[in-house]
Amino acid sequence: LRTLSLEAKKTEIIVPTNVGQELLDVVEVTDPRCGITAAAYRVKNIMAEYDRRSGRYDQLLTLGAP
Repeated sequence: LRTLSLEAKKTEIIVPTNVGQELLDVVEVTDPRCGITAAAYRVKNIMAEYDRRSGRYDQLLTLGAP
């Protein structure tokens, strides 16, 4: 049951590159525009992306249940 609950709550978020970000870290996502206040997630996957047009690095984090 625990395994299924961890897999059920997946989401992705794009953030500025953070070299200290590690797998299985617990992060809090807050966005007052969407009504999200300190929702906790566990980092399941980290992927770095580079946009040549803007010269910007970002990270795509796949998040799951804490």
